[in-house]
Amino acid sequence: MSLSSEHANITSHETPKYDFVDRKIPERVDINKLMSKVREEKKKQNFKNLVTFSIFLSFILFMGVFVTL
Repeated sequence: MSLSSEHANITSHETPKYDFVDRKIPERVDINKLMSKVREEKKKQNFKNLVTFSIFLSFILFMGVFVTL
């Protein structure tokens, strides 16, 4: 079993040194932005539901008037 030169130079008392400067810290998540997106999506969904219900109710009223004539 052969070791690479990098592993061969490390003794049992040494630990490899890592450069943590290159690691990027992820940006923090702003809860207010997330909540505003959720509110916006909910508002859109409520509007779609209202439009769908209005169309359905209009159809029922139209059919009621049509049947009675």
